[in-house]
Amino acid sequence: LALELRRGGAAVDEAAGAGRAAARALPPAGPPWVSIVARQVMLDQPSTVEQRERLRQELRRLEPARRLSLRGDAASLELRLVAVAADDDPLGVGVAARVHGVARRPVAVSRPFREPEQRALAEAEARATLEAVEILRSDESTADRAVGPGPPVARADRLPAYRLLGSLHDIADGQRQARALLAPLFEGRPAAVHARLATLRAVLDGPGLRDAARALGVHRNSLTYRVGRIEAAAGWDLSDPALRFALGIAVRIVQHAQTSGPPGALEG
Repeated sequence: LALELRRGGAAVDEAAGAGRAAARALPPAGPPWVSIVARQVMLDQPSTVEQRERLRQELRRLEPARRLSLRGDAASLELRLVAVAADDDPLGVGVAARVHGVARRPVAVSRPFREPEQRALAEAEARATLEAVEILRSDESTADRAVGPGPPVARADRLPAYRLLGSLHDIADGQRQARALLAPLFEGRPAAVHARLATLRAVLDGPGLRDAARALGVHRNSLTYRVGRIEAAAGWDLSDPALRFALGIAVRIVQHAQTSGPPGALEG
């Protein structure tokens, strides 16, 4: 019995020690905290260890150590941060946006958590969210991804929405119906078709023409002209919510076929 009591006491001490260690790894100004994840090693943007260390130093300067911690090192595949969710930023989206502004790559933020033992789960949640958004962005061309409509900060509380959008191309008969709806945009050269689809998606995905113009790298007046041409050619009114919803689905399906299908997938 004494041996069992000692074993039980040792297990309790070990669990308590693990809990204290987990708490020490988190910014002391919390809870609540959020986990923020981004790619550190990017195949399409090679970087040296020195460049990655400079980026990490910039990220550390975003907030005092009591409010932000950076895990891993310059050899890690990911940037993994834990930040305090402030009263005026309860979901941590604001601090995640600042991380994006420095790192200039997609960033995912977990839902807030209050117990130190939940950190690993929150980090896994942020990682799954990042992967879901990367699947969305993989349906865009390289040029589109440079400015693309994908969210700079992906939120774990919206993970089901990202996964739903990423699976739209699997809708039965979706390809045929999407092409039928978007048929007025398929006139002319492939480059012109691509430009119209990119314009339409930017307008549908953005909160307004100003943001869409910024994403496309054009002046707002130029975008207004483009949208007017598209509406006139197709007979659409892009202020119609039902039409915008259907077009948003259709353009994603067609762009997926464009990037994953054989050459000429949009022709004919």
